Amino acid sequence: MALNVVSIPTVSGMIKFLQLHESHPPLFYLMLRAWRGIAGTGDLAAFSLMLFIATLLVPATYAVARCFMGRNASILAASLVAVSPAIAEHSSQLRPYGLLHLLVLVSCYLLAEAIERRGLRRWSGFILVTALMLYTHNWAWLVFGSQAIAAAIALMRMPAVDRRPRSFELGIAVVAVMLLYLPWFSTLLYQRANAGHTPLELETMGDVVAFWLFALVSIPDYLLLGLYPRSPLRLVLVSGLVAGMVVVAMAFAPRVGYRLFRSNEHQDGLAGRKSDPLQMFVIISSLSIAGAAVLSPWTTLFIQRCVAMLTPLVLIWLADLVSRMLTKTDNVRRAPLALGLLAFLVTLEVTSIIALVSTTRSNSRAVASTVGSLVRGDDLLVTAPEWFAPSFNHYFPPSIEQRDHPQAGRSGTVDFTSPQRRSLDPVATAALTRVVSDARASGRRVWLVTERTYLRYADQVLPTINNEEQLARYAPVRRTKEARDLLIKAYGPPDTTHFVRGRLSRYEELLPMLFEPPSASRSAF
Repeated sequence: MALNVVSIPTVSGMIKFLQLHESHPPLFYLMLRAWRGIAGTGDLAAFSLMLFIATLLVPATYAVARCFMGRNASILAASLVAVSPAIAEHSSQLRPYGLLHLLVLVSCYLLAEAIERRGLRRWSGFILVTALMLYTHNWAWLVFGSQAIAAAIALMRMPAVDRRPRSFELGIAVVAVMLLYLPWFSTLLYQRANAGHTPLELETMGDVVAFWLFALVSIPDYLLLGLYPRSPLRLVLVSGLVAGMVVVAMAFAPRVGYRLFRSNEHQDGLAGRKSDPLQMFVIISSLSIAGAAVLSPWTTLFIQRCVAMLTPLVLIWLADLVSRMLTKTDNVRRAPLALGLLAFLVTLEVTSIIALVSTTRSNSRAVASTVGSLVRGDDLLVTAPEWFAPSFNHYFPPSIEQRDHPQAGRSGTVDFTSPQRRSLDPVATAALTRVVSDARASGRRVWLVTERTYLRYADQVLPTINNEEQLARYAPVRRTKEARDLLIKAYGPPDTTHFVRGRLSRYEELLPMLFEPPSASRSAF
């Protein structure tokens, strides 16, 4: 969908669309628009921007870590970032998430440096990068708030003579960041009230507590693995087995890890510091994750994606933890445990990356190609629900009459303004009923392109729900079911033989269904 947004003819038109119909700030889209002007308008040219940002994150991680960790520990941190499936997954999407990894890392580092060493250049860098971070995604406000608290904690631990000037400078920096964001602040309030996904609508405090417990258990998974694989237990068991073997093997040679990292390698950049940057990283990450978990029941933050922006900070901390365990000269027995932890992390990340590479984000290109090769000039095409239409339409040129239900026509973007209300609007269903009835009367074929998971929910979950409030949460599923059932009633069972399964789709697996008039020959369902 991002490609369709940046294809809006004017920059002002694109900004206006983002303000009224999206739930993101404009920085990433401005960057992508500018990049396409340099690299070209093709899909590969657009994705090369994400590849460039993801590649830049690796040396940035090393440079940040090297300021307060040893060389080998910094190499380890950069290596963990390079093979991180959570970072790879989010950086491979044309969405702002990949840029967030880099900006969050640099912003937190600059804050630690400004608190420690002061200076106009460091504070100015923090102000600029943090403002860019806030203009990238609304989730960044969690990080910004956590940064203010972490900085306050660091200042409280300093002597009063050092605390007073730094506190004044921090206050000025916070105000400066908010002033830079001020032009977009009214849009943030509008998007908070009107755009985005609906709240989780947990009914009781028990439901809220259950959600928090689930988030607590799932957060390590989201930080290390991202959203795929969905059932990582097998990879965890394999990684645990490898780690156990390393621990047993290293028990007979505990000084191996010590020789790798060297005792004088650790924290050579922390000499003389009044604060520990890694401690700030831990506080910022912990507070941001806690904020996402606490707020999600009332305003959906997609905690599984939200916490991924903190993955580089967490991996730097893990690299430091391994380094500390390996360089404790007074307890060499920790080395096998440290190498076991390292083996577990590396095995888990590498096997997850292999699993990730074997999948595709969506099969929309293949489905669009198949449908495009089979359509006739008088066919009608219906996509449902509407947010799967942009990815399909990007590869399916306008050639026939089309309705992206519940919208009345074809769309290249998704309007995130009040999606629940639009999904519940019966007028859209009535309009689709008339269009299908007219198509049936004129002997036209109808294509329905929908998502397989939605159909599974329609057939397996909806029949078990009797409460109207709970049904309201599944409004898009209900609309998809209505469209399919309407077509089955008018035409009979569809032909689904044109669906070809390729690589496993992580997020959307579109299913093309062809409905033909009874007089035409049709394949068996």
